[in-house]
Amino acid sequence: MSDPSDVLVKQSAWAAAALNTHHVWGKHGEAASLLWSQKTIGTGSMFSGIGCAERALASINAARKPLCEGKILSAEPLWTVECDGKARAAQNDIIPETTCKFLDIRHFIARASLDEMDSVKVSAAGKRFKKWTAIAKGAGVCKDAFCSQHMKQCPIRRPFLDLSGSMCTAWSTMGSGGKEEDANSILLLIWMRYHFANGTAILVHENVSSFSTCIVADEACAAGYKHVQIKTNPSDVGVLLGRQRKQLGSSRETCRTAVSK
Repeated sequence: MSDPSDVLVKQSAWAAAALNTHHVWGKHGEAASLLWSQKTIGTGSMFSGIGCAERALASINAARKPLCEGKILSAEPLWTVECDGKARAAQNDIIPETTCKFLDIRHFIARASLDEMDSVKVSAAGKRFKKWTAIAKGAGVCKDAFCSQHMKQCPIRRPFLDLSGSMCTAWSTMGSGGKEEDANSILLLIWMRYHFANGTAILVHENVSSFSTCIVADEACAAGYKHVQIKTNPSDVGVLLGRQRKQLGSSRETCRTAVSK
């Protein structure tokens, strides 16, 4: 579970991203119209932690209201995915009992494909990511998984919007430096495979500023998505911390790419 400063940075970055994404999509693309066409938006998060993204979006509506002619997005959290029990417990005050709490991203694709990805060996040539990508593209996606909220196999309902911040240790200046060759990239590929296969309308991915967004954007474009890349600072929403984050918003209907300075 993240320490309080990490949680504050992540939540603040998500809040800033919510505002900035609205500005970019509202001015330059069809994703805003796509959002407002929905009475209620079903959301999912494969990298949910304590629910920073959901907390930020819940708190940002008041700030966003003047920008949206008084409209407020009504979101229904369909499910979260988090392996840490303490983090799942921290979600209890923000998500309803109807929300499913799945335990592992790895449960979202066929076991045979997961085993094949796990079997790829480390090589000096550094080609594991390409091999994982090829396997992931052909992987079957699961329709249900074990839910700790309801203590049974629950259907994985298709979300309209996914908000996920993948693991950053391989990309952080203080981390392992493994980048896309790090084993945690398997989890990111599962996230992409599941949503691309199910045609999730809007995806928002978050990581540190040194994350190479092309490894998501290239696959997203191949799957029919366009994207908006946004760099955010906690200071954008009044938090005096200097750790910049990067968000990539992908939509099937937006056709502009913009980077906020």
